[in-house]
Amino acid sequence: MKIKTKLYASAILYIGLISLLAVLLLFFSFREREELDKSELINEFAKGIAELSILTDEYIAYKETRMEQQWQWKYITLSEILEKAEELIELHIIRSAFESLNNSFSFLTTNYREMQELLRKNVPKEELERTILLEERVAARMRMETQKLITLSFDVAENSRQRANAIQQRENLILLFLSISMILFVAVITVRIVGGITKCIDELITGVERIGRGQLDYHIRVTAKDETAVLANAFNEMAKKIAGMIETEREYTLRLEKEIVERKQIQEELRKAHDELEVKVEERTKKLQEANIKLQELDRLKSMFIASMSHELRTPLNSIIGFTGIILMGMSGKITEDQRKELTMVKNSANHLLTLINDVIDVSKIETGKVELFIEEFNLADLMQEVKDSFKVAAAEKDLKLSLEMPERLIIKSDERRTKQVIMNLVSNAVKFTDRGEIEIKVKKKDERVKVSVADTGIGIKKENMEKLFKQFSRIYLEGKPVTEGTGLGLYLSKKIVDLLGGQIKAESEFGKGSMFTFTFPLKYTEGKI
Repeated sequence: MKIKTKLYASAILYIGLISLLAVLLLFFSFREREELDKSELINEFAKGIAELSILTDEYIAYKETRMEQQWQWKYITLSEILEKAEELIELHIIRSAFESLNNSFSFLTTNYREMQELLRKNVPKEELERTILLEERVAARMRMETQKLITLSFDVAENSRQRANAIQQRENLILLFLSISMILFVAVITVRIVGGITKCIDELITGVERIGRGQLDYHIRVTAKDETAVLANAFNEMAKKIAGMIETEREYTLRLEKEIVERKQIQEELRKAHDELEVKVEERTKKLQEANIKLQELDRLKSMFIASMSHELRTPLNSIIGFTGIILMGMSGKITEDQRKELTMVKNSANHLLTLINDVIDVSKIETGKVELFIEEFNLADLMQEVKDSFKVAAAEKDLKLSLEMPERLIIKSDERRTKQVIMNLVSNAVKFTDRGEIEIKVKKKDERVKVSVADTGIGIKKENMEKLFKQFSRIYLEGKPVTEGTGLGLYLSKKIVDLLGGQIKAESEFGKGSMFTFTFPLKYTEGKI
Protein backbone atom coordinates (compact mmCIF):
# COMPACT_ATOMS: atom_id res chain seq x y z
CA MET A 1 0.00 0.00 0.00
CA LYS A 2 1.27 3.48 -0.89
CA ILE A 3 2.08 6.02 1.83
CA LYS A 4 -0.51 8.39 0.43
CA THR A 5 -3.17 5.65 0.64
CA LYS A 6 -2.13 4.83 4.22
CA LEU A 7 -2.38 8.47 5.23
CA TYR A 8 -5.75 8.85 3.49
CA ALA A 9 -7.06 5.70 5.21
CA SER A 10 -5.80 6.97 8.59
CA ALA A 11 -7.38 10.36 8.04
CA ILE A 12 -10.71 8.78 7.06
CA LEU A 13 -10.54 6.56 10.16
CA TYR A 14 -9.82 9.56 12.40
CA ILE A 15 -12.66 11.54 10.86
CA GLY A 16 -15.04 8.61 11.21
CA LEU A 17 -14.20 8.10 14.90
CA ILE A 18 -14.55 11.83 15.62
CA SER A 19 -17.88 11.88 13.80
CA LEU A 20 -19.09 8.90 15.85
CA LEU A 21 -18.14 10.66 19.08
CA ALA A 22 -19.92 13.83 17.90
CA VAL A 23 -23.11 11.85 17.07
CA LEU A 24 -23.07 10.14 20.45
CA LEU A 25 -22.50 13.45 22.20
CA LEU A 26 -25.45 15.02 20.35
CA PHE A 27 -27.65 12.02 21.15
CA PHE A 28 -26.81 12.09 24.85
CA SER A 29 -27.21 15.87 24.97
CA PHE A 30 -30.66 15.50 23.40
CA ARG A 31 -31.74 12.97 26.02
CA GLU A 32 -30.43 15.15 28.82
CA ARG A 33 -32.14 18.22 27.34
CA GLU A 34 -35.42 16.29 27.13
CA GLU A 35 -35.32 15.48 30.85
CA LEU A 36 -34.43 19.07 31.73
CA ASP A 37 -37.34 20.31 29.56
CA LYS A 38 -39.67 18.02 31.52
CA SER A 39 -38.39 19.43 34.80
CA GLU A 40 -38.75 23.05 33.64
CA LEU A 41 -42.32 22.53 32.42
CA ILE A 42 -43.39 20.83 35.66
CA ASN A 43 -41.75 23.60 37.74
CA GLU A 44 -43.59 26.20 35.68
CA PHE A 45 -46.86 24.26 36.23
CA ALA A 46 -46.27 24.08 40.02
CA LYS A 47 -45.65 27.84 40.19
CA GLY A 48 -48.87 28.42 38.21
CA ILE A 49 -50.85 26.20 40.63
CA ALA A 50 -49.55 28.34 43.52
CA GLU A 51 -50.73 31.50 41.70
CA LEU A 52 -54.08 29.78 41.01
CA SER A 53 -54.43 29.03 44.76
CA ILE A 54 -53.95 32.75 45.51
CA LEU A 55 -56.58 33.67 42.90
CA THR A 56 -58.96 31.13 44.54
CA ASP A 57 -58.54 32.77 47.96
CA GLU A 58 -59.09 36.23 46.46
CA TYR A 59 -62.26 35.05 44.71
CA ILE A 60 -63.62 33.50 47.95
CA ALA A 61 -62.88 36.75 49.78
CA TYR A 62 -64.30 39.26 47.24
CA LYS A 63 -66.50 37.24 44.84
CA GLU A 64 -65.71 39.58 41.88
CA THR A 65 -66.40 38.62 38.26
CA ARG A 66 -62.93 39.97 37.23
CA MET A 67 -61.26 37.50 39.62
CA GLU A 68 -63.33 34.66 38.22
CA GLN A 69 -62.12 35.56 34.69
CA GLN A 70 -58.51 35.76 35.87
CA TRP A 71 -58.89 32.32 37.46
CA GLN A 72 -60.25 30.90 34.17
CA TRP A 73 -57.45 32.50 32.11
CA LYS A 74 -54.82 31.11 34.45
CA TYR A 75 -56.46 27.69 34.26
CA ILE A 76 -56.30 27.75 30.43
CA THR A 77 -52.58 28.72 30.51
CA LEU A 78 -51.80 25.89 32.93
CA SER A 79 -53.76 23.45 30.75
CA GLU A 80 -51.50 24.32 27.79
CA ILE A 81 -48.37 23.81 29.93
CA LEU A 82 -49.72 20.49 31.18
CA GLU A 83 -50.40 19.33 27.60
CA LYS A 84 -46.78 20.10 26.62
CA ALA A 85 -45.51 18.24 29.69
CA GLU A 86 -47.76 15.22 28.96
CA GLU A 87 -46.08 14.91 25.53
CA LEU A 88 -42.81 14.18 27.39
CA ILE A 89 -44.00 12.27 30.50
CA GLU A 90 -47.06 10.43 31.81
CA LEU A 91 -48.99 12.79 34.20
CA HIS A 92 -52.35 11.06 34.69
CA ILE A 93 -52.44 11.74 38.46
CA ILE A 94 -51.69 15.45 38.03
CA ARG A 95 -54.18 15.72 35.14
CA SER A 96 -56.93 14.10 37.28
CA ALA A 97 -56.24 16.41 40.26
CA PHE A 98 -56.08 19.47 37.94
CA GLU A 99 -59.48 18.67 36.38
CA SER A 100 -60.95 18.04 39.86
CA LEU A 101 -59.69 21.50 40.88
CA ASN A 102 -61.45 23.04 37.88
CA ASN A 103 -64.69 21.18 38.75
CA SER A 104 -64.49 22.42 42.33
CA PHE A 105 -64.03 26.03 41.19
CA SER A 106 -66.92 25.66 38.77
CA PHE A 107 -69.08 24.31 41.63
CA LEU A 108 -67.91 27.19 43.86
CA THR A 109 -68.91 29.85 41.30
CA THR A 110 -72.24 28.12 40.67
CA ASN A 111 -72.92 27.92 44.45
CA TYR A 112 -72.11 31.63 44.78
CA ARG A 113 -74.65 32.51 42.08
CA GLU A 114 -77.31 30.32 43.79
CA MET A 115 -76.59 32.08 47.08
CA GLN A 116 -77.11 35.45 45.40
CA GLU A 117 -80.40 34.22 44.02
CA LEU A 118 -81.50 33.05 47.50
CA LEU A 119 -80.67 36.46 48.94
CA ARG A 120 -82.85 38.16 46.36
CA LYS A 121 -85.74 35.76 47.16
CA ASN A 122 -85.40 36.25 50.96
CA VAL A 123 -85.24 32.50 51.71
CA PRO A 124 -85.07 31.22 55.30
CA LYS A 125 -81.81 31.75 57.16
CA GLU A 126 -81.28 28.00 57.64
CA GLU A 127 -81.22 27.32 53.88
CA LEU A 128 -78.81 30.24 53.34
CA GLU A 129 -76.46 28.96 56.04
CA ARG A 130 -76.37 25.55 54.34
CA THR A 131 -75.24 27.21 51.10
CA ILE A 132 -72.52 29.17 52.92
CA LEU A 133 -71.35 26.05 54.72
CA LEU A 134 -71.18 24.19 51.43
CA GLU A 135 -69.10 26.99 49.95
CA GLU A 136 -66.62 26.84 52.84
CA ARG A 137 -66.25 23.10 52.40
CA VAL A 138 -65.62 23.42 48.67
CA ALA A 139 -63.07 26.19 49.32
CA ALA A 140 -61.28 24.02 51.88
CA ARG A 141 -61.24 21.14 49.43
CA MET A 142 -59.79 23.38 46.68
CA ARG A 143 -56.97 24.48 48.98
CA MET A 144 -56.16 20.83 49.66
CA GLU A 145 -56.28 20.02 45.93
CA THR A 146 -53.98 22.94 45.01
CA GLN A 147 -51.52 21.94 47.73
CA LYS A 148 -51.62 18.37 46.46
CA LEU A 149 -50.99 19.56 42.89
CA ILE A 150 -48.03 21.69 44.00
CA THR A 151 -46.54 18.75 45.91
CA LEU A 152 -47.04 16.34 43.01
CA SER A 153 -45.58 18.82 40.53
CA PHE A 154 -42.43 19.50 42.51
CA ASP A 155 -41.97 15.76 43.10
CA VAL A 156 -42.22 15.03 39.37
CA ALA A 157 -39.82 17.92 38.59
CA GLU A 158 -37.30 16.66 41.14
CA ASN A 159 -37.52 13.14 39.68
CA SER A 160 -36.86 14.57 36.19
CA ARG A 161 -33.81 16.44 37.43
CA GLN A 162 -32.48 13.36 39.14
CA ARG A 163 -33.01 11.28 35.99
CA ALA A 164 -31.22 13.95 33.92
CA ASN A 165 -28.26 13.93 36.31
CA ALA A 166 -28.13 10.13 36.26
CA ILE A 167 -28.28 10.09 32.45
CA GLN A 168 -25.53 12.68 32.26
CA GLN A 169 -23.24 10.73 34.61
CA ARG A 170 -23.85 7.46 32.78
CA GLU A 171 -23.34 9.05 29.39
CA ASN A 172 -20.16 10.82 30.52
CA LEU A 173 -18.73 7.47 31.57
CA ILE A 174 -19.69 5.94 28.22
CA LEU A 175 -18.13 8.83 26.28
CA LEU A 176 -14.97 8.67 28.38
CA PHE A 177 -14.63 4.94 27.77
CA LEU A 178 -15.23 5.34 24.02
CA SER A 179 -12.81 8.26 23.79
CA ILE A 180 -10.02 6.37 25.56
CA SER A 181 -10.64 3.29 23.41
CA MET A 182 -10.57 5.33 20.19
CA ILE A 183 -7.41 7.18 21.24
CA LEU A 184 -5.64 3.92 21.97
CA PHE A 185 -6.83 2.41 18.69
CA VAL A 186 -5.68 5.43 16.70
CA ALA A 187 -2.35 5.51 18.54
CA VAL A 188 -1.66 1.85 17.68
CA ILE A 189 -2.47 2.40 14.00
CA THR A 190 -0.42 5.61 13.86
CA VAL A 191 2.60 3.96 15.50
CA ARG A 192 2.50 1.09 13.02
CA ILE A 193 2.19 3.38 9.98
CA VAL A 194 4.81 5.86 11.20
CA GLY A 195 7.16 3.07 12.29
CA GLY A 196 7.09 1.45 8.86
CA ILE A 197 7.63 4.75 7.08
CA THR A 198 10.43 5.79 9.49
CA LYS A 199 12.31 2.53 8.95
CA CYS A 200 12.27 2.99 5.19
CA ILE A 201 13.30 6.65 5.50
CA ASP A 202 16.25 5.70 7.75
CA GLU A 203 17.45 3.24 5.11
CA LEU A 204 17.08 5.92 2.44
CA ILE A 205 19.04 8.44 4.53
CA THR A 206 21.86 5.95 5.08
CA GLY A 207 22.02 5.14 1.38
CA VAL A 208 21.93 8.80 0.33
CA GLU A 209 24.74 9.67 2.74
CA ARG A 210 26.97 6.89 1.34
CA ILE A 211 26.20 7.81 -2.24
CA GLY A 212 26.90 11.42 -1.34
CA ARG A 213 30.34 10.43 0.02
CA GLY A 214 31.16 8.85 -3.33
CA GLN A 215 30.16 5.19 -2.75
CA LEU A 216 28.31 5.01 -6.04
CA ASP A 217 28.26 1.19 -5.96
CA TYR A 218 26.17 1.13 -2.76
CA HIS A 219 22.71 -0.40 -3.28
CA ILE A 220 19.81 0.85 -1.12
CA ARG A 221 17.54 -1.99 0.04
CA VAL A 222 13.91 -1.21 0.92
CA THR A 223 11.46 -4.08 1.32
CA ALA A 224 8.30 -1.98 1.63
CA LYS A 225 6.04 -1.80 -1.42
CA ASP A 226 5.32 1.91 -1.38
CA GLU A 227 6.85 5.22 -2.50
CA THR A 228 10.01 4.60 -0.46
CA ALA A 229 10.80 1.58 -2.63
CA VAL A 230 10.31 3.69 -5.76
CA LEU A 231 12.55 6.37 -4.25
CA ALA A 232 15.23 3.80 -3.35
CA ASN A 233 15.23 2.41 -6.90
CA ALA A 234 15.46 5.94 -8.25
CA PHE A 235 18.51 6.62 -6.07
CA ASN A 236 20.12 3.37 -7.18
CA GLU A 237 19.57 4.25 -10.84
CA MET A 238 20.81 7.76 -10.19
CA ALA A 239 24.02 6.41 -8.64
CA LYS A 240 24.66 4.28 -11.75
CA LYS A 241 24.01 7.19 -14.05
CA ILE A 242 26.25 9.47 -11.99
CA ALA A 243 29.07 6.95 -12.21
CA GLY A 244 28.65 6.85 -15.99
CA MET A 245 28.44 10.65 -16.14
CA ILE A 246 31.68 11.01 -14.16
CA GLU A 247 33.50 8.87 -16.67
CA THR A 248 31.97 10.79 -19.53
CA GLU A 249 32.88 14.06 -17.83
CA ARG A 250 36.53 13.07 -17.63
CA GLU A 251 36.63 12.50 -21.36
CA TYR A 252 34.76 15.74 -21.95
CA THR A 253 37.19 17.66 -19.72
CA LEU A 254 40.13 16.54 -21.85
CA ARG A 255 38.38 17.71 -25.00
CA LEU A 256 37.41 20.96 -23.31
CA GLU A 257 41.00 21.74 -22.36
CA LYS A 258 41.98 21.44 -26.00
CA GLU A 259 39.12 23.69 -27.07
CA ILE A 260 40.14 26.30 -24.47
CA VAL A 261 43.61 26.53 -25.95
CA GLU A 262 42.13 26.94 -29.44
CA ARG A 263 39.65 29.58 -28.20
CA LYS A 264 42.43 31.61 -26.61
CA GLN A 265 44.14 31.79 -29.96
CA ILE A 266 40.90 32.84 -31.63
CA GLN A 267 40.27 35.48 -28.92
CA GLU A 268 43.70 36.96 -29.50
CA GLU A 269 42.97 37.27 -33.19
CA LEU A 270 39.55 38.81 -32.44
CA ARG A 271 41.13 41.34 -30.06
CA LYS A 272 43.51 42.51 -32.76
CA ALA A 273 40.61 42.80 -35.25
CA HIS A 274 38.57 44.68 -32.65
CA ASP A 275 41.34 47.20 -32.08
CA GLU A 276 41.58 47.83 -35.80
CA LEU A 277 37.78 48.19 -36.00
CA GLU A 278 37.75 50.75 -33.18
CA VAL A 279 40.24 52.88 -35.05
CA LYS A 280 38.09 52.76 -38.18
CA VAL A 281 34.90 53.51 -36.22
CA GLU A 282 36.54 56.49 -34.56
CA GLU A 283 37.61 57.86 -37.95
CA ARG A 284 34.11 57.36 -39.38
CA THR A 285 32.52 58.99 -36.30
CA LYS A 286 34.63 62.09 -36.76
CA LYS A 287 33.59 62.29 -40.40
CA LEU A 288 29.89 61.89 -39.44
CA GLN A 289 30.17 64.62 -36.83
CA GLU A 290 31.73 66.97 -39.38
CA ALA A 291 28.97 66.09 -41.88
CA ASN A 292 26.30 66.68 -39.20
CA ILE A 293 27.73 70.12 -38.43
CA LYS A 294 27.66 70.94 -42.13
CA LEU A 295 24.03 69.73 -42.39
CA GLN A 296 23.01 71.87 -39.43
CA GLU A 297 24.67 74.88 -41.00
CA LEU A 298 22.93 74.13 -44.30
CA ASP A 299 19.58 73.82 -42.52
CA ARG A 300 20.17 77.17 -40.80
CA LEU A 301 21.14 78.77 -44.12
CA LYS A 302 18.04 77.19 -45.72
CA SER A 303 15.76 78.68 -43.06
CA MET A 304 17.49 82.05 -43.39
CA PHE A 305 17.18 81.86 -47.17
CA ILE A 306 13.49 80.98 -46.97
CA ALA A 307 12.81 83.76 -44.51
CA SER A 308 14.79 86.28 -46.59
CA MET A 309 13.25 85.24 -49.90
CA SER A 310 9.77 85.14 -48.40
CA HIS A 311 10.26 88.67 -47.10
CA GLU A 312 11.55 89.84 -50.49
CA LEU A 313 8.61 88.15 -52.23
CA ARG A 314 5.98 89.66 -49.92
CA THR A 315 7.02 93.22 -50.77
CA PRO A 316 6.21 93.05 -54.52
CA LEU A 317 3.17 90.85 -53.81
CA ASN A 318 1.72 93.45 -51.48
CA SER A 319 2.30 96.04 -54.20
CA ILE A 320 0.54 93.85 -56.76
CA ILE A 321 -2.40 93.31 -54.41
CA GLY A 322 -2.58 96.99 -53.53
CA PHE A 323 -2.39 98.37 -57.09
CA THR A 324 -4.79 95.67 -58.35
CA GLY A 325 -7.25 96.72 -55.69
CA ILE A 326 -6.88 100.40 -56.73
CA ILE A 327 -7.58 99.52 -60.37
CA LEU A 328 -10.62 97.38 -59.38
CA MET A 329 -11.96 100.26 -57.32
CA GLY A 330 -11.84 102.44 -60.48
CA MET A 331 -9.42 104.95 -58.98
CA SER A 332 -7.23 104.72 -62.12
CA GLY A 333 -10.06 104.98 -64.55
CA LYS A 334 -12.88 102.83 -65.85
CA ILE A 335 -12.19 99.21 -66.80
CA THR A 336 -14.16 96.70 -68.82
CA GLU A 337 -15.95 93.71 -67.28
CA ASP A 338 -13.41 91.30 -68.81
CA GLN A 339 -10.57 93.38 -67.39
CA ARG A 340 -12.30 93.31 -63.97
CA LYS A 341 -12.55 89.51 -64.07
CA GLU A 342 -8.92 89.12 -65.07
CA LEU A 343 -7.70 91.63 -62.47
CA THR A 344 -9.83 89.86 -59.80
CA MET A 345 -8.13 86.56 -60.71
CA VAL A 346 -4.73 88.31 -60.42
CA LYS A 347 -5.63 89.69 -56.98
CA ASN A 348 -6.97 86.34 -55.70
CA SER A 349 -3.88 84.52 -56.97
CA ALA A 350 -1.64 87.13 -55.33
CA ASN A 351 -3.52 86.77 -52.02
CA HIS A 352 -3.23 82.98 -52.20
CA LEU A 353 0.52 83.28 -52.95
CA LEU A 354 0.93 85.68 -50.04
CA THR A 355 -0.82 83.18 -47.74
CA LEU A 356 1.52 80.41 -48.86
CA ILE A 357 4.56 82.64 -48.29
CA ASN A 358 3.30 83.55 -44.80
CA ASP A 359 2.87 79.83 -43.99
CA VAL A 360 6.43 79.11 -45.17
CA ILE A 361 7.75 81.98 -43.01
CA ASP A 362 5.82 80.74 -39.96
CA VAL A 363 7.10 77.18 -40.43
CA SER A 364 10.64 78.50 -40.80
CA LYS A 365 10.32 80.56 -37.61
CA ILE A 366 8.86 77.65 -35.64
CA GLU A 367 11.58 75.23 -36.76
CA THR A 368 14.33 77.74 -35.89
CA GLY A 369 12.70 78.58 -32.54
CA LYS A 370 12.23 82.27 -33.35
CA VAL A 371 8.46 82.48 -32.85
CA GLU A 372 7.37 85.16 -30.40
CA LEU A 373 3.96 84.94 -28.74
CA PHE A 374 2.03 88.10 -27.79
CA ILE A 375 -0.02 87.07 -24.77
CA GLU A 376 -2.93 89.31 -23.84
CA GLU A 377 -6.53 89.11 -22.69
CA PHE A 378 -9.23 89.24 -25.35
CA ASN A 379 -12.86 88.23 -25.91
CA LEU A 380 -12.92 84.93 -27.80
CA ALA A 381 -16.56 85.56 -28.77
CA ASP A 382 -15.56 88.63 -30.82
CA LEU A 383 -12.75 86.68 -32.51
CA MET A 384 -15.07 83.81 -33.43
CA GLN A 385 -17.62 86.24 -34.86
CA GLU A 386 -14.87 87.76 -37.04
CA VAL A 387 -13.93 84.31 -38.30
CA LYS A 388 -17.57 83.51 -39.12
CA ASP A 389 -18.05 86.85 -40.90
CA SER A 390 -14.90 86.36 -42.99
CA PHE A 391 -16.27 83.06 -44.40
CA LYS A 392 -19.88 84.14 -44.97
CA VAL A 393 -19.32 84.93 -48.65
CA ALA A 394 -17.34 81.75 -49.37
CA ALA A 395 -19.99 79.59 -47.64
CA ALA A 396 -22.82 81.38 -49.43
CA GLU A 397 -21.17 80.81 -52.82
CA LYS A 398 -21.30 77.03 -52.16
CA ASP A 399 -24.77 77.26 -50.56
CA LEU A 400 -23.41 76.00 -47.20
CA LYS A 401 -24.99 76.68 -43.81
CA LEU A 402 -22.40 78.21 -41.46
CA SER A 403 -23.37 78.24 -37.74
CA LEU A 404 -21.59 79.39 -34.56
CA GLU A 405 -22.52 78.22 -31.05
CA MET A 406 -20.69 79.70 -28.06
CA PRO A 407 -21.16 81.88 -24.92
CA GLU A 408 -21.85 85.59 -25.53
CA ARG A 409 -18.67 86.57 -23.69
CA LEU A 410 -15.56 84.49 -23.00
CA ILE A 411 -12.40 86.32 -21.87
CA ILE A 412 -9.20 84.32 -22.33
CA LYS A 413 -5.49 85.08 -22.03
CA SER A 414 -3.49 83.86 -25.03
CA ASP A 415 -2.03 84.97 -28.39
CA GLU A 416 -5.04 86.38 -30.27
CA ARG A 417 -3.43 86.38 -33.73
CA ARG A 418 -2.13 82.81 -33.48
CA THR A 419 -5.44 81.56 -32.05
CA LYS A 420 -7.32 83.17 -34.93
CA GLN A 421 -4.79 81.70 -37.41
CA VAL A 422 -5.52 78.14 -36.21
CA ILE A 423 -9.32 78.58 -36.24
CA MET A 424 -9.26 80.30 -39.64
CA ASN A 425 -7.24 77.38 -41.03
CA LEU A 426 -9.74 74.80 -39.69
CA VAL A 427 -12.79 76.69 -41.00
CA SER A 428 -11.06 77.31 -44.36
CA ASN A 429 -10.41 73.58 -44.79
CA ALA A 430 -14.05 72.82 -43.86
CA VAL A 431 -15.35 75.23 -46.52
CA LYS A 432 -12.81 74.01 -49.05
CA PHE A 433 -13.70 70.29 -48.72
CA THR A 434 -17.49 70.60 -48.24
CA ASP A 435 -19.70 70.78 -51.33
CA ARG A 436 -23.10 70.65 -49.61
CA GLY A 437 -24.60 70.58 -46.14
CA GLU A 438 -23.37 72.69 -43.24
CA ILE A 439 -20.39 73.68 -41.13
CA GLU A 440 -20.87 73.88 -37.35
CA ILE A 441 -18.47 75.85 -35.15
CA LYS A 442 -18.87 75.25 -31.41
CA VAL A 443 -16.99 76.77 -28.46
CA LYS A 444 -17.34 75.29 -24.96
CA LYS A 445 -15.66 76.09 -21.65
CA LYS A 446 -14.83 73.18 -19.34
CA ASP A 447 -12.90 73.69 -16.12
CA GLU A 448 -9.92 75.87 -17.05
CA ARG A 449 -9.82 74.99 -20.73
CA VAL A 450 -11.58 76.04 -23.94
CA LYS A 451 -12.70 73.58 -26.62
CA VAL A 452 -13.24 74.79 -30.21
CA SER A 453 -14.68 72.25 -32.67
CA VAL A 454 -15.26 72.66 -36.42
CA ALA A 455 -17.52 69.97 -37.93
CA ASP A 456 -18.50 69.66 -41.59
CA THR A 457 -20.53 67.37 -43.85
CA GLY A 458 -17.82 67.21 -46.49
CA ILE A 459 -16.05 64.35 -48.23
CA GLY A 460 -14.37 63.06 -45.08
CA ILE A 461 -11.05 61.25 -44.78
CA LYS A 462 -10.27 57.56 -45.22
CA LYS A 463 -8.78 55.68 -42.26
CA GLU A 464 -5.52 55.00 -44.10
CA ASN A 465 -5.08 58.75 -44.73
CA MET A 466 -5.69 59.90 -41.14
CA GLU A 467 -2.02 59.42 -40.22
CA LYS A 468 -1.01 61.88 -42.99
CA LEU A 469 -2.75 64.77 -41.24
CA PHE A 470 -0.61 67.33 -39.38
CA LYS A 471 2.48 66.33 -41.40
CA GLN A 472 4.60 68.81 -43.33
CA PHE A 473 3.77 69.15 -47.08
CA SER A 474 1.24 66.30 -46.71
CA ARG A 475 -1.80 66.42 -48.99
CA ILE A 476 -4.58 63.90 -49.60
CA TYR A 477 -5.73 63.23 -53.18
CA LEU A 478 -9.00 61.52 -54.10
CA GLU A 479 -9.80 59.90 -57.41
CA GLY A 480 -12.39 61.83 -59.38
CA LYS A 481 -11.99 64.94 -57.20
CA PRO A 482 -10.24 68.15 -58.38
CA VAL A 483 -6.95 69.03 -56.71
CA THR A 484 -7.46 71.81 -54.15
CA GLU A 485 -5.09 74.70 -53.72
CA GLY A 486 -2.49 74.66 -50.96
CA THR A 487 0.96 73.44 -49.96
CA GLY A 488 0.01 70.99 -47.24
CA LEU A 489 1.40 73.27 -44.52
CA GLY A 490 -1.88 74.47 -42.99
CA LEU A 491 -2.57 71.64 -40.53
CA TYR A 492 1.15 71.13 -39.86
CA LEU A 493 1.49 74.82 -38.95
CA SER A 494 -1.71 74.71 -36.88
CA LYS A 495 -0.36 71.74 -34.89
CA LYS A 496 2.88 73.63 -34.17
CA ILE A 497 0.99 76.77 -33.05
CA VAL A 498 -1.35 74.71 -30.85
CA ASP A 499 1.66 73.11 -29.16
CA LEU A 500 3.14 76.57 -28.52
CA LEU A 501 -0.15 77.73 -26.94
CA GLY A 502 -0.18 74.73 -24.60
CA GLY A 503 -3.12 72.98 -26.26
CA GLN A 504 -4.02 69.89 -28.26
CA ILE A 505 -5.58 69.36 -31.67
CA LYS A 506 -7.19 66.18 -33.00
CA ALA A 507 -9.26 65.03 -35.95
CA GLU A 508 -12.21 62.64 -36.30
CA SER A 509 -13.61 61.67 -39.68
CA GLU A 510 -15.74 59.15 -41.54
CA PHE A 511 -15.21 58.92 -45.25
CA GLY A 512 -18.18 60.27 -47.21
CA LYS A 513 -19.90 61.71 -44.10
CA GLY A 514 -17.69 64.55 -42.93
CA SER A 515 -14.95 65.48 -40.47
CA MET A 516 -14.57 67.26 -37.13
CA PHE A 517 -11.39 69.00 -35.94
CA THR A 518 -11.11 69.89 -32.25
CA PHE A 519 -8.75 72.52 -30.84
CA THR A 520 -8.39 72.58 -27.01
CA PHE A 521 -6.27 75.15 -25.15
CA PRO A 522 -6.06 76.73 -21.65
CA LEU A 523 -8.09 79.76 -20.63
CA LYS A 524 -4.93 81.40 -19.34
CA TYR A 525 -1.67 80.73 -21.13
CA THR A 526 1.19 79.75 -18.80
CA GLU A 527 4.66 79.67 -20.24
CA GLY A 528 6.33 76.28 -20.09
CA LYS A 529 3.08 74.42 -19.21
CA ILE A 530 0.76 72.46 -21.46
